[in-house]
Amino acid sequence: DPVEKRFDVISDKLAGRPLDLGLQLWKGSVYGFTSDSVYRIEGQGVLVICTAAGLFFVPGPIVDDWAYFATGHQLRRLSLS
Repeated sequence: DPVEKRFDVISDKLAGRPLDLGLQLWKGSVYGFTSDSVYRIEGQGVLVICTAAGLFFVPGPIVDDWAYFATGHQLRRLSLS
C-alpha cells in the first residue's frame, strides 16, 4: 500500500544473507538467492529449492532450466526442472 507505506513480508526465515542482484524473473516466477539458498516465490509464500551453507556467492542468470552462480572462482549451476 503506497499511501500507507505498508509492505507485505513474504518470508523472514530464509537461510543466509541476501545477495546483490539475487532476485530473478524466469518463466513467470520470481527466484531468489541468498548466500545459503535458492528459492522461488509462490503466491504468498516461498519454496526453498536448495540449501547449502555458504555455497552461493554471486547469482547469475537463469537459462534453459539452469540457475548459474559463482562460488569463489568456480562457476556452478543448479537445475530448476
